[in-house]
Amino acid sequence: MAAEIHIDDEPILRATVKDQDGAVVNIAAATGMQIVIKKPSAVSVARTAILTTDGLDGKMEYQTVANEFDEVGEWQRQGKVVLAGKPFSSDLFLFPVETNL
Repeated sequence: MAAEIHIDDEPILRATVKDQDGAVVNIAAATGMQIVIKKPSAVSVARTAILTTDGLDGKMEYQTVANEFDEVGEWQRQGKVVLAGKPFSSDLFLFPVETNL
């Protein structure tokens, strides 16, 4: 994400699922697609994600909602899916949430 995220913003969070060798995983048939968000206070929430395209590129996204970003500080996100009964995850991504004036 290039743009800053501020308290009360509603950005789309995206994740790309790759295998242990770094190759993109086709998630078209995935179940249990989630983007897990962890606040600076260590509270984690799992949100249902959808495919960004057709899933062949391993990309999924979640549209955040009002008041979801309610803490200033370093947040984390990670995509998670289940394919053929096996769990796959995206890289862990750290991002700051800034205050407003």
